[in-house]
Amino acid sequence: MLTGALVVSSGMARAKEPPAAAVVNRAALVALTARAKETGSDSVIVYHNGEELLDYHSSKPAEPIYLMSATKSVVALVIGVAIAEGKIKSIDEPVYDFFPELKQGRKKLLTIRQVLSMTTGLQHIGLGAEIYATPDSVKMALAAELQTTPGAAFSYNNKSVNLLAGIVRIATGEPLDTYADEKLFDPMGFGMWRWEHDNSGTPNAFADLALLPKDFAKIGLLVIHRGQWQGKQLVPESWIDQLGLQSQPYEPLYGLLWWRLSDHATGIVSRKHLDDLLAGGVDPKLIARLRPLVGMPVHSLSEWHRLLSAAVPDWEARTTIPGLIGPYGDDIPTWRYDSFDGLAAEGSYGQYLVVFPKLGLVAVRQIEPFDDFKFMQNRFEDFPDMVRRLLSDEATR
Repeated sequence: MLTGALVVSSGMARAKEPPAAAVVNRAALVALTARAKETGSDSVIVYHNGEELLDYHSSKPAEPIYLMSATKSVVALVIGVAIAEGKIKSIDEPVYDFFPELKQGRKKLLTIRQVLSMTTGLQHIGLGAEIYATPDSVKMALAAELQTTPGAAFSYNNKSVNLLAGIVRIATGEPLDTYADEKLFDPMGFGMWRWEHDNSGTPNAFADLALLPKDFAKIGLLVIHRGQWQGKQLVPESWIDQLGLQSQPYEPLYGLLWWRLSDHATGIVSRKHLDDLLAGGVDPKLIARLRPLVGMPVHSLSEWHRLLSAAVPDWEARTTIPGLIGPYGDDIPTWRYDSFDGLAAEGSYGQYLVVFPKLGLVAVRQIEPFDDFKFMQNRFEDFPDMVRRLLSDEATR
């Protein structure tokens, strides 16, 4: 067991004595702390069975940090509360119940479930630039054309998630941030927090919530305790269970605005897939550098990212080439997932909240958004894997 305190230059890490029943991998905890520093993390916090195991933080003053897309996972909890209170009938309620103008054409097929599962079929461009350019993010989503029939395909869509902010306002009579504070943040004793609004005064549901690291971790503790906080059921157990189920038949890693973590995955880069990318317009020089990876099995996204970075060190500069699938090349291997053991709220730049219920682990990693866009170096993509290894036999205890 790890005892005493770890002190890291330009940052501090406090490791408490683990609970007696835990067998914590000491080497893995030291490695996690070192990686936190190496990647410029502002905070890494780990709880095991409700006890604080690690509290690493940089020398910056403690302030709320934007969760980026991990905001979506908090919004999913708020939706669960609204359903429990009868404000929303169910996730299969049509969106036109709240916005009657959608009761026409294929848009009348839109449901809240499809918004939560990224299967709306609504047109979207890029990650967030077009949203920030509009004065009203909900109206933008309502006006979006359909690219596919609702429910027919998975497509990660920031624009469509903003519909949830409008739905919550209409269903509860309160803005999303006010309702979230009343039902979750205040009962859980949150400190400072911020939630940015568009010019219409609507909180952005797809991102823009900023929390202190300890409060972000409380979200994970709420999930691992199946919606209960200090003896009070804030979110229904049944809703917590739904978050971690595959929400649609197209993307096994996605639940309801939460990512599912697999503890046994295998990815293979096929020659045909690279040929298809080449035919789709991807730079032939890039494809040539990926050819040596054909047939090589990888067992996690972090392992794939390491191989990708070694094969194509300037990968970040290549991601804007037409025809390239996925900003981190995650769609290049064909993946098979045999089992799942956790949930994750994830955001740009490497914001993470990971929950491993069977291991009793909750962990947060936060970093202030940076300007150099060194994603592979700083986004700490192996964070979930390193947290999982805290209770493994992969290194000497």
